[in-house]
Amino acid sequence: MPRDLLSGLDKVRDLLCTPLALEVLDDLAEGRSPSDRPALPEVVAEAIRCLESLGVVRATWPKVSERMPTVEITVRGRTVHERLVEIEKWARCQELDDGTVASGSA
Repeated sequence: MPRDLLSGLDKVRDLLCTPLALEVLDDLAEGRSPSDRPALPEVVAEAIRCLESLGVVRATWPKVSERMPTVEITVRGRTVHERLVEIEKWARCQELDDGTVASGSA
């Protein structure tokens, strides 16, 4: 498998497997602050680090480690978010066509 493809797959895996990474990306795309999440600050900070390593957010980390960084979504982050929303819509349509319901849906 080509190295670029493996690198891309690693990035997707990191995005999907890092707790709250997708939720933090969604927060930023929708104008919400990830620091308002009712989750452990360490988990949110790790999600921000993951997103920052992928170039989808820009974070300014304070010198005081207990505080959350200032985070903004990048153009790349908006594009990634838009693609994820498209995938989610496609998956919902597939579920309706198949007559199946995604886990967590009522």
